[in-house]
Amino acid sequence: MKWMVLTLVVMMVSACSTWETRQHASELSQMRQDDEACLAKGRHYPDADYISCRYQLQNDRAYYAWKCLQMTKCPRGLPNASPQPITQTEEYKPLDEARFHCWKVTQFGGDYIYCGVKQEPE
Repeated sequence: MKWMVLTLVVMMVSACSTWETRQHASELSQMRQDDEACLAKGRHYPDADYISCRYQLQNDRAYYAWKCLQMTKCPRGLPNASPQPITQTEEYKPLDEARFHCWKVTQFGGDYIYCGVKQEPE
């Protein structure tokens, strides 16, 4: 019995590790695509225009994800049903541009430019 539990735990840890690896690879791919999109517009790191371009791309994705979430709250299959009103706490909040920064990181033999909102220390 202990052997089965241990095997199950090892399999679960392995699955989590695989998911985290895929998630990280997806994030790196998205960063590379964002970098290429901004470079195609003639913007280069570390210029302010480049950081603004990356901010806009990430903010657009965040808005799209928020919009999709709002659409899932609408009742489906009921022709006369109206969507639930959006409450004050469900309004879209754009990324904090004042705390949005980019920085260069070398990983896996390549240079990546990470961008995001730096969290305040608690």
